[in-house]
Amino acid sequence: MDKLTSLKIFRAVADGGSFAGAARELNLSPAMISKHIARLENELGTRLFNRTTRQVNLTEAGTLYHERCRQLLADLEEMDASVSELGGSPSGILRITAPMDFGPQYLIPAIKSYQEQHPKVRVSLTLSDRFDDILKDNFDLAIRVTSDLLDSSLMVRAIADTTVGLYASPAYLEKYGTPRTADELVGHRGIHYSLSRHGPCWNLPEGSGTRKIAMEWSLDVNNGRAQCEAAAQSMGISQIPDFIAGNDLANGRLVEVLPELAWHNKIYAIYPHRQLLSPKVSSFIDHLGNYYRQHKNW
Repeated sequence: MDKLTSLKIFRAVADGGSFAGAARELNLSPAMISKHIARLENELGTRLFNRTTRQVNLTEAGTLYHERCRQLLADLEEMDASVSELGGSPSGILRITAPMDFGPQYLIPAIKSYQEQHPKVRVSLTLSDRFDDILKDNFDLAIRVTSDLLDSSLMVRAIADTTVGLYASPAYLEKYGTPRTADELVGHRGIHYSLSRHGPCWNLPEGSGTRKIAMEWSLDVNNGRAQCEAAAQSMGISQIPDFIAGNDLANGRLVEVLPELAWHNKIYAIYPHRQLLSPKVSSFIDHLGNYYRQHKNW
């Protein structure tokens, strides 16, 4: 039996948790699936799955083997795609991680536009507000809204401009007053982004540096869209990017507070430092830059 085929079958069973599902996915008989798994287990001298009549679960050895198998197959698929792309159009799977609040409204349309030009590229998109390790987690590309770009093993390209400002509802400001200076933020209720690297404070530009003002937060939440909604519900003042606040700002649910203290920031495409960058990655980054120059609508 072909070892590469066995590994692909093992991955399909492990990912789906089913021999029958893997058989359907790979258009093979269940008996053939079982033979390949049995061959792998015989070669390794250990069980990869615990099987019951209802479910199939990875053993401890199977979990370890699955992690290495996925990485190996991903590298092989990337190698094949990179070589084939040199003689043709971009193709293969493009693995992207992006912020939860940016992806649905602003990244999905850009992906759609890209795939209309490059239909052979499939996109695997993971939305997360945490900074996933793109090397460890095998992403081709990350979209980040940050000023902390310290990892020298990564390449960075700016694809769009954004601002991070202070927002509150008209009702909140009518009740508690509108801050006219940074000092007047003291004592106001805040909505804290729990994944912030700056802690529970308002992080404000001051000259060429930064000023931090302690926040008396009413809500601590790990999602920017939830921050925005809490501010619109008059729960406090929230410091969020304009692409999150834009809709509520336009319809009057939010107003900007102290706009002169907004951070002027950038949205970045971040990718591993490689001498030979895959055409699907380079073409997608180019597309994002062009797309947002034409369609930046936040």
